[in-house]
Amino acid sequence: EKDWARRSLYTGPPFGQLDEDLQMLLERFLEERGINTQMALFIPEYIDLKEQKEYIGWLNNMKSFVS
Repeated sequence: EKDWARRSLYTGPPFGQLDEDLQMLLERFLEERGINTQMALFIPEYIDLKEQKEYIGWLNNMKSFVS
């Protein structure tokens, strides 16, 4: 049910459909906070690594529990 509620939320228009001035303002806003292309590429990689480490930890806990 929570997944359904999350999927039904309005996420707004695609970035490319926003007014060009708004796009520039958003890009500047992110840039001023150090969020650039390098950061945008790093975040999903880090999330995958963190999730994998947590999964391995969970598997080890399950192994200890079952043994």
